[in-house]
Amino acid sequence: MNNLLQILISNALLLQGCSNTEINEKQNAINMDTTIHNKVIVDTVSPFQSFVNKFDYRELPYNINVASNDWINFNKTTLSEINRADVVKFLCNKNDNCVKQPTGGFYQYYFGYRIKLKEKVGLIYYRISSDYTGYVLSIFDTVGVLQSSLFLSGVKGEYDPEAQKEAVIGSDCLIEIGEIIFKSGIDYSGTIFKANYSLKKYQVSLQGNIDVLSTVNRMEIDVKCDKTQKDRVILVK
Repeated sequence: MNNLLQILISNALLLQGCSNTEINEKQNAINMDTTIHNKVIVDTVSPFQSFVNKFDYRELPYNINVASNDWINFNKTTLSEINRADVVKFLCNKNDNCVKQPTGGFYQYYFGYRIKLKEKVGLIYYRISSDYTGYVLSIFDTVGVLQSSLFLSGVKGEYDPEAQKEAVIGSDCLIEIGEIIFKSGIDYSGTIFKANYSLKKYQVSLQGNIDVLSTVNRMEIDVKCDKTQKDRVILVK
């Protein structure tokens, strides 16, 4: 009788052990599937997409000027600089010379904003230069090949302002850039002074090219400093 009881107990323990082993194997399989699944998700994000994701998204139409909320304030903003390797790889299409200024030294690049332009990716980044400092637009296809670039908005002149550009990107991918060229510097007092003005219109094509549509030049027009931001010059209507 005791032998029979021992056999029954042994069989029960054996069955329980098999059951626990089966449960553990199933759990390990689930964990393995989850790990593989998560790994696949991570691996499907391309280096270019990871780069794009660092830019804040903006809807069209989009207006960028030296008084807009998106303009970098170097006194108040914690800047996020783009490392030179990524600049060369993505913004310069792997051209090392692209980051070198004609007058010597290197451009400095900072993260800006991303927009959608006719199924293409538009990246707007801030570039410091001895010539025009401000925002540049670069257009890429979906796999990250650079199609075209255009300076949008900023100020020319490393020390004394020589010119100012401001841009509007329409929902139809039409870009308008107004440039005020200062003949004798800027009068910061708010008094009206004379400057030359150029308005250029561009169209972004389905291929991602930026084509010039028209150019209008006006000489000796009235301009003044904006009351709300003295560093910005506006047209007097």
